[in-house]
Amino acid sequence: MRNSWLNLINAQGGVMALVSDNYGLDATLATGVGITLRNSVAQPGITGIGPSGENVGWYPVLRDAKNLGPSVSGYTHYLH
Repeated sequence: MRNSWLNLINAQGGVMALVSDNYGLDATLATGVGITLRNSVAQPGITGIGPSGENVGWYPVLRDAKNLGPSVSGYTHYLH
């Protein structure tokens, strides 16, 4: 995971920037490029949604989700 090698994991386990899995290893990929979150006043995070400040970042979609089990064959439902 490139994010841990680049020190992009915050104290809460969120990823501060998304980068390619091969970032820094594949010379054909751009460097100095990543996807981050910013709100309308250029502060980290999106106002009113999820963590902000030093805890802002990308988190797994199923983090803290409750598995409600399958309701249709091949699909699992979750609740946040």
